[in-house]
Amino acid sequence: MNRWHTLRTKPHKERQVASQLQLLGIDVFLPLIPVAGCRPAREQPLFASYLFARVDREQAGPNCLKWTPGLHSVVEFGGEPAPVPDHVIGKIRASAARIREQGGLQFDDLRPGDSVRIISGPLGGYEALFDLRLSSRERVRVLLTLTGPRRHSRTGTRYLPVELNAGDLRRVPPRPARLRAR
Repeated sequence: MNRWHTLRTKPHKERQVASQLQLLGIDVFLPLIPVAGCRPAREQPLFASYLFARVDREQAGPNCLKWTPGLHSVVEFGGEPAPVPDHVIGKIRASAARIREQGGLQFDDLRPGDSVRIISGPLGGYEALFDLRLSSRERVRVLLTLTGPRRHSRTGTRYLPVELNAGDLRRVPPRPARLRAR
C-alpha cells in the first residue's frame, strides 16, 4: 500500500533528494514557501531538512530509500517507518499554499515591544514581546516576561530572551483601551 513517509535529509539537500526520488518514479512532496523580502524571489523548504515521499515499501523493498544521495534517514518509531496520514499531508499542503499567498512568513510589520503568541514548541501558548530579527530571516528573538522574588526592576518584571523560528509566532492584536468610569 502506498503511504506517505517523512524523510530527513542532510542539511540543504531537500531538493536533491526530491529530484533523485522523482527520477525513480516516487511521488514526492517538498513544501516550499517564499522567503519574505528576498529579491529575486527565492523559496525555501517549510520544514528544513525534511520532505515527504509516497511509496509502497513492501513492493519497493525495505531499502528503496536508504541509499538515496543526500538522504539522512526515514523517520521511524520503534524501528518501523512512521507513515503520515493523507489528511495530514493535505493540511500541510493547505498551510504551505496559505503562506505562499501571503508572500512568505512575513513579520516585517513587527516592532520591538509588540506582543506575540508562541504557537508551537515547548513554549507554545505563551505570550512574549517581539525583540528583534536575527541574522537569518527565519529566526527572531522574543522576550518572555518573568516575575518572581528576584526582581531586577522597580516593577518586579524580568525578561528572558528566547530565540525562535519566526513561523512559531503569531501577532497578538492590540487590546482596546479600557474606558474609565468617573
